[in-house]
Amino acid sequence: ISFEDDGPSVTTMTATASGAVVTDETDDLGDAIVGAASVFTGGDVDLGEDGGSSAVTLLINTEATGFKTTDGDKAITLVADTTDASIVYGKYDDTGTQDGTAFTISIASTGVLTVTQAVAMVHPTSPNDYDEAITLGDKLLAVVTATDGDNDVATKSVAIGAQISFEDDGPETIASETGFMLNKLMQPSLTGLALDIDTNID
Repeated sequence: ISFEDDGPSVTTMTATASGAVVTDETDDLGDAIVGAASVFTGGDVDLGEDGGSSAVTLLINTEATGFKTTDGDKAITLVADTTDASIVYGKYDDTGTQDGTAFTISIASTGVLTVTQAVAMVHPTSPNDYDEAITLGDKLLAVVTATDGDNDVATKSVAIGAQISFEDDGPETIASETGFMLNKLMQPSLTGLALDIDTNID
């Protein structure tokens, strides 16, 4: 007489464009940007007859991001939160330890991402495009874990780093006519007036 177990299962996951998150240094520094949908499809859980629970978390696949801070050219590394597996930080050496936070990424149980960028980061040089984006590629995974009532575990994961983009902020010049008027108001003499330039966050 045999009594076979019943284990949990998780379906295959696929990253989705609809759940992508884009932060723009021009306006979004310090703001939490929330995805419009789950960053993946699939990941459906069947706990079987034993019951149990499921969780959606983040997993670092590669710690080195290849990113650097604009201020100080400091390398940024992915670091998992010590108590919450749904949170990952982009950390850099601010005062001799990895205490500076460049960005924070979290994932909800629904698969929706939230990204908060705190500092400007180095982007590729492109004279004709100041909104270049850098992404985490395959360095970060979303994971769905199912644990049934007698602690059998099933997991599936998918790379979601390419769904997280950090857009650049570039300088801009003001039209010469506007520059003339602004400077004329601020200075009594028009001799040697410089064109107004906005270097923005970088």
